[in-house]
Amino acid sequence: MSGVFTGIYQVLLTLAILGLLITLHEFGHFLMCRLSKIKVEKFSIGFGKEIWATERGGTRYAISIFPFGGYVRPQGEDIKSFEESKPKPGDYLAAPIFHRLGVVAAGPVMNWFLAWLLFAIVLIIGRPVQMATIGAFLEGYPAEASGLKMGDRVIAVDGKKIDSWMEMTELIRQHTEGNLILRVYRNGLETEVAIVPKSETDDANRGKPFSRIGIKPDLKDVKIERLPLLGAISESFLLVRDYTFLTYEAIFGLITRQLPLQTMSGPIGVVSMAAKASAMGIVYLIQLAAMLSVSLAVFNMLPIPALDGGHVLFLLIEAVKRKPLSLKVQERSTQVCFLLLIMLFVLITVNDIAHLEWFDRIKALLPTIAP
Repeated sequence: MSGVFTGIYQVLLTLAILGLLITLHEFGHFLMCRLSKIKVEKFSIGFGKEIWATERGGTRYAISIFPFGGYVRPQGEDIKSFEESKPKPGDYLAAPIFHRLGVVAAGPVMNWFLAWLLFAIVLIIGRPVQMATIGAFLEGYPAEASGLKMGDRVIAVDGKKIDSWMEMTELIRQHTEGNLILRVYRNGLETEVAIVPKSETDDANRGKPFSRIGIKPDLKDVKIERLPLLGAISESFLLVRDYTFLTYEAIFGLITRQLPLQTMSGPIGVVSMAAKASAMGIVYLIQLAAMLSVSLAVFNMLPIPALDGGHVLFLLIEAVKRKPLSLKVQERSTQVCFLLLIMLFVLITVNDIAHLEWFDRIKALLPTIAP
């Protein structure tokens, strides 16, 4: 029974995180409408049947039954409603094109802003940094018989000083040939160990070779890294930039088939990530929310009709041509892309289910059940 409650808690936690990200995304659109003097007919969190609604100042605010999404409906955004009249002040289509661009882009921009704010909070509270202390060896890898010992703290790789497990791992992966020299701190003394790494390839690295020596961290050796306010503000900006580029790079890898679709996660995958982050502590949970916010911003700014980026593309074409694309082209391209996005969503969800532990147990039983 506790497993059921745990599952419910994980789902509710995920909905809370996604709800925050979506609400602020839509609030970005809403705020920019207000600043551009464009009236808003409806501000909805979620899709489908309304479970709560109220009206204020000519705007209907609603929470709908399906929480994975939301929308802001500006007044006068449907060109079909102006077949016998022209847009009037307060209508979306009556606003200057740069105002409409601002309205469309404001959602993703708000997600980037939220990620920056959350990363800054993490850096001020103090983020856990895994130290480069060896906690275990992987069987069959060169580190096992290299002279390294559990409890050794790596302080330099090929002469380059390191301060964390992540820095050490990156330098080891980049090592190309010959001996890898690790300087380690052991029992109050420093010593050097030479290892010939094992070259491997995997989907996450787009099939490119990388070096591996086969060590695991001592998870108890973690330091808390805190930054002052100004340092946190600047560092969080760099983190948002880096995660943005990494996300675009991953999307490019998927498009060029250098990365498999299995590397993507959907709502069920996010539930699993939220559960693990929650178990590790509030800082990890805030950090996960920041990374998801970056992903949401990047995804929505892709130049695909049915996404914010698609609307930006249409508006840029309108700015160059000095007239909007035909309604037929906009509608057809949006419908096709929306259908493709639904198909992608289904594939990712199936992939998420296939990676659940209980699904693996079911698969393990199949050979004994089958004739």
